[in-house]
Amino acid sequence: MEVLQSSVQQYAWGKKGSDSVVAKLKGLGDAEYTVKPEENYAEMWIGTHPSGPSRVVRDGSPGPLLKEILDDNPHVLGAIRWKGDLPFLFKVISISKALSIQAHPDKRLAERLHAERPDVYKDDNHKPEMAVTLSDFEGLCGFRPFYEIVWNLHAYPELRSMVSYGALKAVCKAGDDVERQRSAVKKLFGSFVKCDKNVVRTQVAALVSRLEKNFPAEATPDDVSASMNGLKVDQAPEPLREVLAAKTAAGQDKGGADPDEQKMLNKNPSMHLGGYVFKGGEQGEAPSPPPTLGTVPSFSVGSPSRDGADCDASVSSPPGAEERKRAEDVLADVDKSEEIFGKAFRGGPKAAAGLMARLQREDADSQRVMLRLSKEYPGDLGILMPLMLNLLQLKPGLAFFMTVDEPHAYLRGDILEVMACSNNVVRAALTPKFRDVNLLVEMLTYNMGAPAVLPAETVDACRKRYTPPINDFEIQILQVPANERYELEAMPVPVVMVALEGGDGGRVIESKTDREIKACEGGVFFLPAFTPVQVCSGPTGAGIKMALAHTNLHWGMLAVAQTAGHKRRASAGVVSADYTSTAEAVLEATRRGSAIAPAFA
Repeated sequence: MEVLQSSVQQYAWGKKGSDSVVAKLKGLGDAEYTVKPEENYAEMWIGTHPSGPSRVVRDGSPGPLLKEILDDNPHVLGAIRWKGDLPFLFKVISISKALSIQAHPDKRLAERLHAERPDVYKDDNHKPEMAVTLSDFEGLCGFRPFYEIVWNLHAYPELRSMVSYGALKAVCKAGDDVERQRSAVKKLFGSFVKCDKNVVRTQVAALVSRLEKNFPAEATPDDVSASMNGLKVDQAPEPLREVLAAKTAAGQDKGGADPDEQKMLNKNPSMHLGGYVFKGGEQGEAPSPPPTLGTVPSFSVGSPSRDGADCDASVSSPPGAEERKRAEDVLADVDKSEEIFGKAFRGGPKAAAGLMARLQREDADSQRVMLRLSKEYPGDLGILMPLMLNLLQLKPGLAFFMTVDEPHAYLRGDILEVMACSNNVVRAALTPKFRDVNLLVEMLTYNMGAPAVLPAETVDACRKRYTPPINDFEIQILQVPANERYELEAMPVPVVMVALEGGDGGRVIESKTDREIKACEGGVFFLPAFTPVQVCSGPTGAGIKMALAHTNLHWGMLAVAQTAGHKRRASAGVVSADYTSTAEAVLEATRRGSAIAPAFA
């Protein structure tokens, strides 16, 4: 058992001074560390990643790197000895300002990126991650369900004006087919994040101005939701037919629109995303004219974007044969025009009206977040990301898992986070750092729906566990009441621990040797594999609360191996089984070259 010195990252989005849980824990756990009130404290890293490695404390001072200890004593890794390192990185994170819109590559892509661009992508590992909330938390996580994105295209003219004609066409034609929906969202997102700078500047300013007018300080969320864009539950979403016509009309103003193309756009009055127009729950006529279109820029298909890649949304040019053909494909046949709301909801107009009512109720939160983002990152296209990504709002004590190749951004709050040992980040918005937009667009899965929220699984009266569907890691939370002692069993893998709460008198005692370490708030510890300990709280206060991270023992091959081991011991007449014998069996299997070992990769 070792005391560790963690590393702290002072990114600009971190909370300041004592407001930061990171600064609080670091200051309490490290007597040599000084917290400065005006500086940002974003992340505490516990692990072996070279960008922020932990050190082992010797005689009260920082000693060797934890990685050096593992290299010299590989037996402390137990069942993951064959890996040669901790497969995860454990963090405490304090967020005051939104992180970038980002995703993390899978293993194969990470290896390629590291080989080709090691200056940007500094390791070759994947980076799935799980967060456990310590305070109220907000984040953008994964793409919204398709019909929510459709709704926001109707409700926000600024969003429509930042995506391409081709993307709107793909959305119109997607229907209920999931693969076509994914393809449409990819085209929509790609044209959005590659939008021309001038268009972004104009549309973001228009949106912020409109939100500020509709979101006075004294307004309630219901007031704001009802006022946005003049839309009410008994009104239809605005037809995208009008948007397509407006985009072509913008070209005509420049002297380049073909009259036949304009006739084509006017030919099909049912060509819109909302096949049902809701007035008191009944089907009705599409409104004409629409309440507002906002500022609609000029568009052409296939013009170069600011980064040199093809971008559907760009400076206008006279539409030619290709553009006319695309318009004909989507608008010529009235019988084939998509009526997305009608097809999506088998309950008919009332079911679709229910969706509109729910989204309008929830819309105030998205608007509040967009206004806040506009102050944190003025003029950034990421301000509109809440219209495409799920807004996740969680109370303390809940967890969510983000797999690779999924877009997300943490916005506010304090969390524990555990991830595969990597720092590879592909960014697209809300950041002054390098934006690898083309890579991000291509690597995403375009799965739709919010990440699963994981409630804690109760182990016993003092311990809860968060188990994601990944081999690399899991988290446990241990809460020991005042003046009590908790026996933490030996595990077949190493464990890192951080004391989140606890006053004077807290201790961690090695059960086999009676070696004792002080464990007050902010303390960070490393337990070798097969090391049972007793966690003892002080005599007063609320006790001690510790967070533990380790390789996943309850999902994947280690869980299977342990289950088999427990069954074998039970058949031999052993009533209670610990981890040790099964871990030794796993180790022996890896030495023999068993298929168990590759399953941890």
